[in-house]
Amino acid sequence: MSRTVAIHVALATVALAACGGKKRTPPPPPPVDAAMEVGPVVHDLGSRPPALDEPHPPMPREVRATLLEPGAAPRAVRRYALVAGPERTLTVRAEVTIHRFQLGAWTGPTALPAVTDGFAYVVAPTAAGATLALRGLPGTVAADAPATAAATDELTARWRALLERRRVTAALDASGRLADARFEDDPGAARPDVELATDELHQRLLAVMVPWPAEPIGVGARWRVVTLVRIGGAYVKQTAIYQLTALDGARATVAVELTRLAERQLLALDGLPAGAEAELIGLVRTQVGTVTVDLGAPLPVAGRFETTLSSHAQFRAGAAPPLDEVADDRAVLTLSGG
Repeated sequence: MSRTVAIHVALATVALAACGGKKRTPPPPPPVDAAMEVGPVVHDLGSRPPALDEPHPPMPREVRATLLEPGAAPRAVRRYALVAGPERTLTVRAEVTIHRFQLGAWTGPTALPAVTDGFAYVVAPTAAGATLALRGLPGTVAADAPATAAATDELTARWRALLERRRVTAALDASGRLADARFEDDPGAARPDVELATDELHQRLLAVMVPWPAEPIGVGARWRVVTLVRIGGAYVKQTAIYQLTALDGARATVAVELTRLAERQLLALDGLPAGAEAELIGLVRTQVGTVTVDLGAPLPVAGRFETTLSSHAQFRAGAAPPLDEVADDRAVLTLSGG
């Protein structure tokens, strides 16, 4: 059995059965990744590029940061105060509605039980900025009825496997950029899922953290940050536009419009039958909302996003007809910090 985490790019994971011409049994309910969700069906994006050769290029990589509008006076260079303090938390509650095409038929829209996960973290100043020490909080699902018991494990499977209860340290600069993340329980990076876990950490934080521009800004300022990120093996371009809408002492309110786009690419997925291949035809994820940040803490203290995810994947094996899977999902994400 294989997962299409790469296909739905960490928004949802769809279990697949082997597609080598044998009868397929229906997959279990698709698990949800609480960090993202999704919109309109993405169709063919042109000729298929070859698969990337190993080793994979290092990810994520910020490509460009552009100040679009400086905002009103007074303006100042905004930075996080990277000082030692008590442990803080950031939780993300995802209320997801999925709409899927699998096995030749559409299912849903179906509202799933809300999923909550997140991080506890501590900032430790260094000569170059700070170290951010994170630990993954236990994931929870708002599901008590017997009918949802089977889905409970699926909803938190990716979080539990890669980030739950794990401790990570990363370099952090005052503008809110992370680098050199490493797992303290895997100092030699020997686990086979180390790349998946590292990518998952970065994609989640890139979806919620606010990176400040280099230039002085005031209320009304807008800036754009373009980042290449790898999620579940798929290469994605994230374009985020931020607008500073209010300042209240050390607290800032920032509106965010974020788009993640993955074009057509072959995917290396574990568990595919011999001779089978998985291809991402396309993916678009949007996230629009507002976060409140405290300049004394690098992760938001509050926020709300509406997200959409549209993805189309195709699976082929020998002479069997290709199997198409489409996701057209939506979610509301609520961020809480403490």
